[in-house]
Amino acid sequence: MHGACCYRGMCTINLLIEISRTATNRNYYLKMMFITAFCFVTTGLGALAWIFAGIWVTCWSLASYRQGQRIRTMLFRSILKQEIGWFDVHETGELNNRLAE
Repeated sequence: MHGACCYRGMCTINLLIEISRTATNRNYYLKMMFITAFCFVTTGLGALAWIFAGIWVTCWSLASYRQGQRIRTMLFRSILKQEIGWFDVHETGELNNRLAE
């Protein structure tokens, strides 16, 4: 396998298992540093994913709020363009409910 999660043909999970299996006193410090670095990278990627997910949700919320405001403004303008007789047929509370929804 080749890619971002592979090192010398081994996937990172298999590599970690192999490192823990072959740990000796001579290379123990270097192997533990590799595992620690891997944990920090994984944690950093998780934090970045969390931050970008927050940004994504914020952008969609802002877009939906603006869309709702635009629809309410268009409805209000279309109500103002109606003839006087239209207001005799429709009650005031009905118009307020339409704008509030």
